[in-house]
Amino acid sequence: MPEKKAKNPLPLVIDSPHSGRNYPAGFAYDCGEDEIKRWEDRYVDLLCAGVKDAGVAYMEADIARSYIDPNRARDGLNPAEVEGGLSDLPYRKGGKMPKGDGLVPTFSTLRDKQLYAEGNKPDEAEIKKRLQVWDDYHAELQGHLQAAKESTGAAWHLNMHSCYPEGAPDAQGKRDKRADITLGDGRGTTSSPAFAAFVKAAFEKRGLSVSMNEPFSGGYIVRHYGRPDENVHSLQIEIRRDLYLDMETLEPNENFAHMQQVIAGVVEDVKGFIAENLPSANHNPAKPSAFKNGRK
Repeated sequence: MPEKKAKNPLPLVIDSPHSGRNYPAGFAYDCGEDEIKRWEDRYVDLLCAGVKDAGVAYMEADIARSYIDPNRARDGLNPAEVEGGLSDLPYRKGGKMPKGDGLVPTFSTLRDKQLYAEGNKPDEAEIKKRLQVWDDYHAELQGHLQAAKESTGAAWHLNMHSCYPEGAPDAQGKRDKRADITLGDGRGTTSSPAFAAFVKAAFEKRGLSVSMNEPFSGGYIVRHYGRPDENVHSLQIEIRRDLYLDMETLEPNENFAHMQQVIAGVVEDVKGFIAENLPSANHNPAKPSAFKNGRK
């Protein structure tokens, strides 16, 4: 089950879906321990230590995202990457599914690494078992957002991640250095422009470079739950991993405590923004956003 940390007097929800470090018994990956750890948004949950008791709703994944990814659609499956194919579970037909990067990951394009040996990918029965983790995470997140929306008429949501310092190589083998922070609002579809601009400025005033929607414009979670026309504003935050992590040892580096302070400070700023932008007291809580089963 995801770990729930605090209730929210302000309608701010913060989640970390990729920082789980628990690997369930029977998770038969073949890529080795060091490689599987590199799939984590490692220690993003610890970066958020200063906000867990800051009067917001906070939750983090317990199970590693390489087991099942809460930031993918529940039907984000490719039958060709399921041992024995699919017969019962729904999957997206006709849509483009990135190689190995669906609901149950099998391949890292960035690192050109397979998680499973040939013939050892999860079969449909195994995926059905893993889906309970996805369902639990989204039930928790949905509950937080629903409660915030019902109590105040609005909800704000920060979806926390980290990313590799550089992107995949181009045709000449060159890798582009990423900004310190990448914010994703689905290219203007998951949050009000004012909220996105405020968060961008909050990082910039702390000396960090910020990119908007490049190379990450927002994954499944913010695109599903972010509904600015209904006053639900969801923003994905990608923190460049070498700002807080030793990329060789995967342990916190000398800048870790500073980045904890940055995150805590940005959240305090966001709380101030929310306090100034709450709907009027005569909002109608009878018509909250309906987040059904984490799926549209």
